[in-house]
Amino acid sequence: MNQKLFFKIVHPSFRGENKRRVLVHALKYMLLCFFIFIYHFGYTQNKKEAEIILGTFDIHAGDRDRYDIPIRFECKSTDLFGDPSNLRKPNSFYYIDSGADLALLRDHHIMLYEEGGKKARIPAQWEPKVDFNWETATGQGALVWLLDGKTPKGSSRKFRLVLKQGLLASGPFSVKDINSKSLLIKRGAQSVLQYNYGIINQVEGQTNPHDKSSYIHPVWTPNGKIVTGDFSPEHIWQRGLYLAWEKAKFGDIETNFWELGDNTGRTLIDDLMGPTVIEGPVFAEIVVHNKGTVSGKTRFKEICVVRLYNQSNKDIWIFDLFFRQVPVDPNNPNQSPKEIQKMELPKVYYGGMAFRGVSPEWLHRDFIARDEKQLLKFKNDTKWLPPDVSLDILTSEGYDRKSSNGTPARWIDYTGPLGDEWGGLVMFDHPSNQRYPTPLRVHPDMPYFCYAFAKNEPYTITSEVPLNLTYRVYVHSRHPNKEVNEQIASDFVNPPKVVWQRGK
Repeated sequence: MNQKLFFKIVHPSFRGENKRRVLVHALKYMLLCFFIFIYHFGYTQNKKEAEIILGTFDIHAGDRDRYDIPIRFECKSTDLFGDPSNLRKPNSFYYIDSGADLALLRDHHIMLYEEGGKKARIPAQWEPKVDFNWETATGQGALVWLLDGKTPKGSSRKFRLVLKQGLLASGPFSVKDINSKSLLIKRGAQSVLQYNYGIINQVEGQTNPHDKSSYIHPVWTPNGKIVTGDFSPEHIWQRGLYLAWEKAKFGDIETNFWELGDNTGRTLIDDLMGPTVIEGPVFAEIVVHNKGTVSGKTRFKEICVVRLYNQSNKDIWIFDLFFRQVPVDPNNPNQSPKEIQKMELPKVYYGGMAFRGVSPEWLHRDFIARDEKQLLKFKNDTKWLPPDVSLDILTSEGYDRKSSNGTPARWIDYTGPLGDEWGGLVMFDHPSNQRYPTPLRVHPDMPYFCYAFAKNEPYTITSEVPLNLTYRVYVHSRHPNKEVNEQIASDFVNPPKVVWQRGK
């Protein structure tokens, strides 16, 4: 209140008011002050109710600069919230129980506030752990956010983790179900990738032994060009991005999940549950439960996770792929096996996490046809590129298309011409994968590669020790760039150190 107004109310000589009028004005002023105090006190209390500081994160960059990278802090929900009963009160955070999933926050969301004068507010999103249906939920998962901007090497950044009232903000991604077969992820109007959880027919309405499900296609570059191929004319079973084993043994039964055709294994969506979709400001995620079948019987269960990050750089897509496979009792596949089940992967020079490039743009005239009659029209209608300019391939060890086959690699950058521009993708192996760095199968003629998991020696998956595989994929519209790839690889395999301290 300014000085002039104050004297109007309380000073007896101002305008000549008598004592009674002065007292009335003074009482009004006191009431006004009282209501202002009550409002401020209530606002402060409501703000405290609406915002709870859970603790702090310290992020240490380590020995290299960091640029716009995803941070995943694996933990239990109780590591962040402590005893949930302490937060269970009227008009505040309602937390179901100590094993609850943070994705089930009711009318609340979590946010990071950067300290040190930057005043940055960064959304954080909970990533629930995925399990098989017979496993007990533990509240395990990861808190995920994007460390935006540059974080110089040797430096650290500090964030407060805050629980706020209100729903989690929507993100830039949308996930649309197409024909109850495919999930299309878009960023705004831009298509990014499509996961086909249902069977995709070569000819709509007709069955074919090479029809397939459980794979990613198409994958688009940020410029809108498709980089994956489907129903390839010379190797029809190579389909987009997919995980498949060329040889798999279950006791006396040996089968092939790679080449499809007749009397081979199939990876299909599990009948028990449909796909799960998570959308938010940090990432969009698809979780699909699959089953590996042989002659109609389920021999293994698989969980596939596709997680696409909301990078600030609009010229790239970055997404993670996670697979978990476990052999099951074919007579009781939906329960934890009473006896140990085994899935053997014999030694073979291909099979595993694979990529098929777009056709026919990335084929050249010298490839060996398996069926000349089938390919005759295709050959005549195709504008073939000379082998030396058809593709540009680079691995982490410096090998190219001619020299990379059979070599171990932390990453492989596979690019080619897409109309009047170039584009492709980089696939990064992860140290948690048992054969890291995994040797490559890079075909000399056909545009495909895979991380050949069992190239050098066989591997046995058991029901006690499932197989977990993690990869990162970086999609771009350019030729290979070793410096950029090494930066992403370092962020993936050696992320910044995260130190959490829960508030008292």
